[in-house]
Amino acid sequence: MGWVFTSDAKPGMVLEQDALNRQGTLLLKSGRRLTEENIRMLKSWGVPKLWIETGDETAARAESPSSARSGRDRKTELSARFEGVLEHPAMVAIFEAVCKLERTRSRGIA
Repeated sequence: MGWVFTSDAKPGMVLEQDALNRQGTLLLKSGRRLTEENIRMLKSWGVPKLWIETGDETAARAESPSSARSGRDRKTELSARFEGVLEHPAMVAIFEAVCKLERTRSRGIA
């Protein structure tokens, strides 16, 4: 699909490239399926446009073995993302909440 203004983004679209704020901070990784909440957050951070996958790229991603990661793989990935910040009690609480959300999503509940 290519570039889409964030104001035109729709839930269900998949990011082809990482979404960064104006300072270059990672907000959402490529491959993430957008939700209404994600889109609101991106707008609030002033992200003007997003690079969105075409239908062919999304289908290829869905068929790839990496899309079916196990719970252990997801927790390992999350641990790596939170590396170096888990000394702070607030970050521990956020990490635990994210892990819980991932477990819920993997069961198809959320």
